[in-house]
Amino acid sequence: MDTTDGSEEQPRKRMRLSSQDAPEGPLPRTRTSTAPMEEHTSQDSTQPAEDILRRAQLEKEAKAGITVFVTPDAPGFSGLLKQRYTDFLVNEILPSGKVLHLDNTAVPPRKRAAEEALKTETPAAAPNKKPTKDDAQAQPPDAEINRHDVVAEEARLKEEARVEEDSTETQPKRLVEMKAGEDQSKSEEAGRNEARTADVSPADRSLLQSLFGEKVAQSVIALHTKILARPGKKARDFNTITSAVIPDKDQRTSAHVAVRRMFSSRIDTVTADDGAIRISAAQPQNSWNNRDRTQAPSRNNSVPRAKGKAGWNELGGEYLHFTLYKENKDTMEVVYFIASQLKLAIKHFQFAGTKDRRAVTAQRVSAYRVHADTLAGINKRLRGAKVGGYEYRPTGLELGDLSGNEFLITLRECHFPGENGSSLEQKVELAKIVVGRAVGDFKRIGFLNYYGLQRFGSFANGTDTVGMKMLKGDLEGAINDILFFSPEVLAAAQDPDSKSIISADDKARAEALHVWKTTGKSAPALDKMPRKFQAETAIIRHLGWTNRKTGETRPHDWQGALGMIQRNLRLMYVHAYQSLVWNVVVGKRWELYGDRVVGGDLVIVGEHKDKESGSTHARLGEELDDQGELIVRPALEDSAATSEDPYARARALSKEEAESGQYNIYDIVLPLPGYDVKYPRNAIGDEYKTFMASERGGGLNPMDMRRKWKDVSLSGGYRKILARPGKDVSYEVRTYMRDDEQMVETDLERLQKKSGHAVSGDHKGDANGAADDGAEKKIAVVLKLQLGSSQYATMALRELMKGGTMSFKPDFHGVPEFFAHCHLRATPFTDNSFNNMAESTRIPTSTSVLESAVIQAPLSAVWHLIKLQDFSKWWSKLDKSEHVKNTSEETDVVKWVFTDGTVLEVKQEEHSTLNHYITYSIITSNPALSYTSVVSTIRCFEVTSGSSEGHTFITWSGNFSSDADAGVIEDAKFKRREALADLAKAATKK
Repeated sequence: MDTTDGSEEQPRKRMRLSSQDAPEGPLPRTRTSTAPMEEHTSQDSTQPAEDILRRAQLEKEAKAGITVFVTPDAPGFSGLLKQRYTDFLVNEILPSGKVLHLDNTAVPPRKRAAEEALKTETPAAAPNKKPTKDDAQAQPPDAEINRHDVVAEEARLKEEARVEEDSTETQPKRLVEMKAGEDQSKSEEAGRNEARTADVSPADRSLLQSLFGEKVAQSVIALHTKILARPGKKARDFNTITSAVIPDKDQRTSAHVAVRRMFSSRIDTVTADDGAIRISAAQPQNSWNNRDRTQAPSRNNSVPRAKGKAGWNELGGEYLHFTLYKENKDTMEVVYFIASQLKLAIKHFQFAGTKDRRAVTAQRVSAYRVHADTLAGINKRLRGAKVGGYEYRPTGLELGDLSGNEFLITLRECHFPGENGSSLEQKVELAKIVVGRAVGDFKRIGFLNYYGLQRFGSFANGTDTVGMKMLKGDLEGAINDILFFSPEVLAAAQDPDSKSIISADDKARAEALHVWKTTGKSAPALDKMPRKFQAETAIIRHLGWTNRKTGETRPHDWQGALGMIQRNLRLMYVHAYQSLVWNVVVGKRWELYGDRVVGGDLVIVGEHKDKESGSTHARLGEELDDQGELIVRPALEDSAATSEDPYARARALSKEEAESGQYNIYDIVLPLPGYDVKYPRNAIGDEYKTFMASERGGGLNPMDMRRKWKDVSLSGGYRKILARPGKDVSYEVRTYMRDDEQMVETDLERLQKKSGHAVSGDHKGDANGAADDGAEKKIAVVLKLQLGSSQYATMALRELMKGGTMSFKPDFHGVPEFFAHCHLRATPFTDNSFNNMAESTRIPTSTSVLESAVIQAPLSAVWHLIKLQDFSKWWSKLDKSEHVKNTSEETDVVKWVFTDGTVLEVKQEEHSTLNHYITYSIITSNPALSYTSVVSTIRCFEVTSGSSEGHTFITWSGNFSSDADAGVIEDAKFKRREALADLAKAATKK
């Protein structure tokens, strides 16, 4: 997803192309199709406006190259997505595998993590840090202190810490007495300090002498004595000791650790440029000079703020990591607000990826040099968001610093094939069967790893088109596409009485661009432009600039204007073009080869070492140094790196490897076009050339992706063909009445319950589903799944539901619009055909049918009857079914003679006894068909739970050519419905 961070993007973290395990059981040999299931409800056929919107969505998917399903004949269902923003919960999965939740908003006590600082070459001072067990254990292996000495030393340090704490509590009183001239207290304090000095153990003295020499060791002990005797003095009042040069880094580290442990961090050590160690007094903890003046003091002023890198290291690092929880807001919207409240530039904040707006999400964010208590104070000013889970760390977050996301999705108003006329209980039972089977296939097989529609923008000219023009060198054309606006939107903006449901921001954008294009004046255009349109703002500001002294202008500096767009956003355009090419090619690959691994397919180098023999590094082209170590190359800063790993290397499989059975479809990757990738050495490699050379592909050459402008010089990357969710996929079928009924609990609700506070009003629904009298219960499906960081939930739902997802988008008058992620026609509409359809409001017909039934008989009894030559034994409309004469049974061509005289010859295309499905096509017909072709599939599933347990769920689908009219489709539905009733009678006969 896009980021609009104000800082330049850091080199991206290596993407995990984790090897998926082979599926549990054989992967079904699925036939591919661009036309899956029919619309499930008869209601759709009476809503032409809704159907037009659905077809518009299909057109969007087709333009993005999203055309194929992995299991097109499997049953699906329809549902409404994101009717409430609490219907879509997203929680990041951390690199450790833990699912992130907002579990607290409290500020942790500020800890002095000195052990973190000690890991560095130049340890920082930690004033008055009390010794810990880890300090004692941090001794180097060659230290002259044995285990018993360490234990004894720990006991001594603990007692010293207790004495020190007691003395600290009485210190103010002593200072008053000293100021009054009572020298007795001073002498007693000095006596205690002298005794404390004498406590430096013989083992410690010996260690100091071995590290620094006898003279320096004595000076260090003397310095410690002075510090104890004069606790109120500043560090600069004491002398500095410089050791001899210590060339060995390990020895220097041992010295830092030893001094810190022995003297309870009252003495600071710093490595000089020549390798010597400078030893000096550390700043007293209660010194106001040690306070970071850029940060406000804590309420009781008892704990000083960190100052400089050393102070931040004491906290744990310069970056505060925290959990950002938000509801119905953009990631950048909330981060910008937090930055403005803290008076910081947006570049101080980093995150692993943006999250959906219409959702409830939890993600990690890092902030540079921000204190937890300062950030926590923002909570009372945040609306629709909370921060918590604070932790200081040495480094910030980068894009891709997560394992994935966990989704908890509620789909409302769900409908299922064959539900018409059923009672609510029957619908629920059918829902459990359909969803259970869909989830089972989804878990076992997965989905094509398409880039989702979010990647391609929401305006008429997609981001991929802009990226294509940038790659072609048509920078003026790219800018014109970015600055394009619809005349209809402008007309609505200029008409105060317009009732068009267009957002105010879109209207303001159109007005601003109109002013720019008609006047060429940037100031009035920028005044009208909403802040959220960053690309348009950057371009207009650059092209409209005038040097007041010289009068110089730059109205045609196209590259300069594009270069002013924030880098992440600028790269989004060319990445979108790469995504389009990948989507198109992966669909072609699945149509050609399905789940087969073939020679020339690509796998990631080093990911399958157990399957490779011989000298892997040498054979795969990896570079070794003269000692045999693998060379890791630095970041390619001159490339427009994609979110996929720019360092990943791929190789082509030989025919023998492909046929060995060692590799499966989950191992195969396809490249995003670039100058540093390999292309498949089979027919798929040619698909890249064919598509990119076409008009739609921009007439580009996949072998020529270097450009003079670095930001459009694409190195490429690799992406797995097939994706599968994590193993924790679950679902629940629920009934409800009220649309505002809350189905799941959010992190904030759990936190509020835990603390005893009332749940936020925005979350409240009728938990009991109470509704007005006469309201009918509806069905909802709650899905829980985990996806990788580069996988799209919308594409997973598309495969799971077979295109039945309808995204709820409230307009500005409260009337919902529905956009369907539904099936595609075999021949997508052209712009003209779609416009003609819209003008005539013709209801578009589906090119597929799907009928289903639950047969009260065991799977074996039903499957026994599913043989093409035996259909006449149970189908009342068939008079005869037999193998065609003069052909063997192996040819699988069967003649069907219907009772009305129609004769068909059907050919079995696929058959699986293991997965219980059969696919057939019509090869001849008398009388002739009125359409070109149809391919049908019958699938049988065993019902494993519920009241129908032990029975059989069966689907019968048909995918027709695009010239089949509505009459053909309706006739096919009716005949299949009758045939399934006949099959049920035959299977249940005793």
